[in-house]
Amino acid sequence: LVSGFTIMAHVKKTGSSGYTKEYIVSKQSEHSGKGYWFALLPLGGELHTLEAGVYVGSETFRIAKASVTLSASAWAHLSVTYDGTKFQLFMDGALLTTTSFDDEEPKFQRRSSQAVHVGKYFKGLIDNVMIYSDVIADHQATALCPQNVKFVDDKLVGYYRFNEGYSHVTKDSSRYSNDGIIGLVCDKATENKAISLKCP
Repeated sequence: LVSGFTIMAHVKKTGSSGYTKEYIVSKQSEHSGKGYWFALLPLGGELHTLEAGVYVGSETFRIAKASVTLSASAWAHLSVTYDGTKFQLFMDGALLTTTSFDDEEPKFQRRSSQAVHVGKYFKGLIDNVMIYSDVIADHQATALCPQNVKFVDDKLVGYYRFNEGYSHVTKDSSRYSNDGIIGLVCDKATENKAISLKCP
């Protein structure tokens, strides 16, 4: 991702992993944290902070947060959009917050050779993760009707359906084959995408 984006996922929390941040999706350096992420920060019980962030260069991160209540007995649809000047966070189709950077120039994330992680430090269930390289105006309707997803959509750069059985890798159903790593830590990635992994 080097432009605006939309990330969405269905999640069901079943408890706390003990980590201060539980990632739904992330693509970051393990050492500097540079990259982008979409995560939950447990606050106790069903209360969480939904957080999205992106590194935009010059040691600067742009971050948006909103409070959410997630039941262990129900799925929730969470999503974020970023257009270079503002974040918007959603839950089940409702806008939670808008965080604007209108007094600054549009800035986007830098290219990264790191692996895409799904569910890093996350305790619970995640399904139908979609990543678009643009702000998708009707992303809520698309996510609630996965059968309508166009796999050849040029803007759909990651689609993880978790239908490959037991594996540490989730296959990308988009045209780009950006397979994701499930619940593992990526120490580093070289420019040829070779990665070194260890269990948390």
